[in-house]
Amino acid sequence: DGDAGGQFSLGYCYFTGRGVSKNFSDGIKWLCLAANHGQSDAQLLMGEAYMKGLGVEKDDKAAFGWFQKSAVQGNCYGQHALGMCFKRGRGTETNLTEAFNWLEKSAESGFDKAEVELAKMYRDGIGVEQNSEQAFNWIQKAALQGNSYAQGDLSLYYAFGDNVNKDLVESYKWIALANESDPRA
Repeated sequence: DGDAGGQFSLGYCYFTGRGVSKNFSDGIKWLCLAANHGQSDAQLLMGEAYMKGLGVEKDDKAAFGWFQKSAVQGNCYGQHALGMCFKRGRGTETNLTEAFNWLEKSAESGFDKAEVELAKMYRDGIGVEQNSEQAFNWIQKAALQGNSYAQGDLSLYYAFGDNVNKDLVESYKWIALANESDPRA
């Protein structure tokens, strides 16, 4: 049967070229073994491989299936990936309610990219009733974790006084942090 953790580690090394020559085919072989033994990180990487066509034929439905297996085990990255599949209609029908539910689970685990997506959904009323206070709260959480997109967005909240007292100094602070983290922000 083998050790799923060891299979994942070996597959990850081949997949990323860490300590060995990068080889997607060998990486997929080991990741698939680990994923079939229920290793949620391997399931996530299998989903990414199918989504991007790395070492396997690109297949959004297969990617969705692997993301789903990872997500139901509580993997916050798998939950984010699954939520984005539902939001974008990749590998499944677009379902904004399901997208919101999975992204919320991921965000509640503290994954900053899910916090940003949840903030956008609350801000725009996508998959959930519009709630600008919740949008601000989630974007602030992501910004405090160093997410440059969220820091730039939070800067705008302070610049325009949206759900917070207008404060240009605070706005400047957040845009400076965003630019420090990622000059493209």
